[in-house]
Amino acid sequence: MYEVFINNSPLVLTENHMDDNSIKITYSDTINWMELVSSLERGEHEKISVICANVEVAWQSFSHSFRKIIAAGGLVRNINNEFLLIFRNQKWDLPKGKLEENESIKACSIREVEEECGVNGLKISFPLNTSYHMYIENDCWILKETYWFVMDTSFVGDLVAQQEEGIQFVEWKSPSELEECLSNTYSNIQKVLQNYYMLTA
Repeated sequence: MYEVFINNSPLVLTENHMDDNSIKITYSDTINWMELVSSLERGEHEKISVICANVEVAWQSFSHSFRKIIAAGGLVRNINNEFLLIFRNQKWDLPKGKLEENESIKACSIREVEEECGVNGLKISFPLNTSYHMYIENDCWILKETYWFVMDTSFVGDLVAQQEEGIQFVEWKSPSELEECLSNTYSNIQKVLQNYYMLTA
């Protein structure tokens, strides 16, 4: 299954019939991906499920219909069992950024966390899920594929927000505070945190 968020509304590609209130469409070679994405962007539907005989075939069709950007980021824990969050565009978020040429996914995730938060001494502990969301840039739809990792650090210095990236501030959050931040974050970030809770339960 693939889940792509457009304005926090999911477009789901699945081989199983979804037992929910989503709009359900059967995949075919003539499917109009642009129209489905645009309808979610316009707020016409809360969720669209595309039922596929072969979800990988459908995903190739979908992902090749848009310009794709690869990114990576991290859910960072410190020695006090606190989690690193950034605040940008009036929402809590996790540090992440675009993959550079000839850079590995893991190296990208560490570099972006360091640059956006001023933290160092990061070590990747294990991978989380890959998230997908879409946005418009220069009148063109972009599909952003972000790889997530859990990271640990013993860093105790001052955090520094990368203001040129629009980050207002960076903070460590306790587990209970992290739960509270879920009410003011993006749906794809909620999925990342849910994946973390599932893996560490």
